[in-house]
Amino acid sequence: MTIQKKFSRIAGPSSGFTLVEGLIALVICSLGLIGALNVFSVVTDSLSKITDKNLAELSAENAILEVWLDERLIRRSKKIFDCNQGSSKFVCERSIYRTPHSNFRKIIILVYDSNEKLLIRRVAFKGVGF
Repeated sequence: MTIQKKFSRIAGPSSGFTLVEGLIALVICSLGLIGALNVFSVVTDSLSKITDKNLAELSAENAILEVWLDERLIRRSKKIFDCNQGSSKFVCERSIYRTPHSNFRKIIILVYDSNEKLLIRRVAFKGVGF
């Protein structure tokens, strides 16, 4: 009789986790962590792009202010020059055009990153002869 009790206890339903259930739970948790790391990577990449655009905008504003402050620069129609901000390397292209009104000039600033990708395009106007 004791042998039958032992067998019935062994053959009965298990109340713990099996190895397969543990592995399935581990796979589900791993997929969740992979998704979280992917989101972190996308956010970091986006933050880097926004930082570059903000620094490029500062470079463009500096180039426009340079033309507004120095009257001699208004005579040059086009110039390409380095306009780095901090550790970021940028190239600015400044173009100055006449407008239909003879007392104004149109200033266009294009800022490129080190891979020659256009980051920012700014347009400004400057009065001449006032």
